Amino acid sequence: MNIGYIIRKAKREDLSAIRRLQEKNLFSKVSDTIKAKEGFVSLETDIPLLSKINRQIGIIVAEFNGKIVGYELPLPIPLAKKMPFLVPLVKRYMRLKFNRKPLLKYKTILEGQICIDKSHKGKGVAEKMHKAFLELLNGKYQLLVTEVSDLNQRSLKAHTQKLGLSVLETYSADEKKWYILVQEIS
Repeated sequence: MNIGYIIRKAKREDLSAIRRLQEKNLFSKVSDTIKAKEGFVSLETDIPLLSKINRQIGIIVAEFNGKIVGYELPLPIPLAKKMPFLVPLVKRYMRLKFNRKPLLKYKTILEGQICIDKSHKGKGVAEKMHKAFLELLNGKYQLLVTEVSDLNQRSLKAHTQKLGLSVLETYSADEKKWYILVQEIS
């Protein structure tokens, strides 16, 4: 029976499903064709890190017929500083401004990633999850910051055209162009 999508905060028992969905969509695991058509996630997180994030802040999931088909996870700056993959973003974050005010002056959280199973893309799941994600963060943070590779045009389009983020800066790292995106949370 199809009861539709349930958008909610993740439970401990959801973490392995989040990890499997992440693994299935990792840049290193998908073909160039899939990368171009469906998008990908760049950051790999293990169950202990997912558990820590879920306990500290929360992870939003989309459930469909009892199965986790999407997630959006926050990433606190202190955790991001410890992840080699995110060093270029964190270095830029330290000097960037939004509305002429340094990002460091805002209560800022990173969007670690948003991921939706390919059979559920294009059905409004990202928008529903992101709305719940912003509600989860509201009152605790002022700005949401993330980065998207130019190789991930589907994600860039979703973030800027459907989720309401704006391009703050572009830069190059590891022979790729990256877009730093920002959104006010309140």
